[in-house]
Amino acid sequence: MKKIFPALILVAALVTGCSTADKGTNEDYAVKINATEVSKEEFNVYLYETQRSFEQLGGEDIWETDFDGKSAESVAKDSTLATLTLVKLSAERAEKNGISLSAEEAERAAEEADAIYDGLTDEERVAIGADRELYHTVLTENALCNEVYDDTVKNYVVSDEGFDEYFENNRETLEERYKSYMGSEDPVDETALMDYSRGYYEEYMKQSYFSKEYEKWESSASVEKNAEVWDSITLIK
Repeated sequence: MKKIFPALILVAALVTGCSTADKGTNEDYAVKINATEVSKEEFNVYLYETQRSFEQLGGEDIWETDFDGKSAESVAKDSTLATLTLVKLSAERAEKNGISLSAEEAERAAEEADAIYDGLTDEERVAIGADRELYHTVLTENALCNEVYDDTVKNYVVSDEGFDEYFENNRETLEERYKSYMGSEDPVDETALMDYSRGYYEEYMKQSYFSKEYEKWESSASVEKNAEVWDSITLIK
């Protein structure tokens, strides 16, 4: 979960079909998540990150791919909406539970925002439409999302029996992952492999637990697309 845009991985398996398109509005927001309106510019910040993730997985030709009758661009927009939904619902959760960033975490988020913004070309900045201040907001909310994740799973403990079964059934795969992680093909130390595997298993189970908790938040959330603005959103060229 310790990523600038954590939801790009986590929400891939979550349901996002609950959103509706509002065709009777002239407002300029792109989507509304509960009471929070998300501007086209903020949506574009996330969409650009989604684009980059898609292209890292499938190259630039991925935009020619058909996904069960849906264009890659349409899938990318829906994935971006899923990311935003996670972040905004986590922000609500943070406010409800009194979760906030430390001064150090807030400063780190601001530095990451500056690094991302400064790394954009002038053309990319114009296409996205977001200024430095908006990037600061986005990165701050993403850092807060990580804090909500940590708070949600802090008391989750895996069982020894569950790990033993997992290790037995996945030993070969875990050993290959460990060798790749260490960058070595030398014989594996059994204790080191067990420690690595348990850490991997614990994080996997925590993410699964968080996903189930998040589904509860999402099930009662209202996610609306502003059709006029939504339809005008395209990939960042």
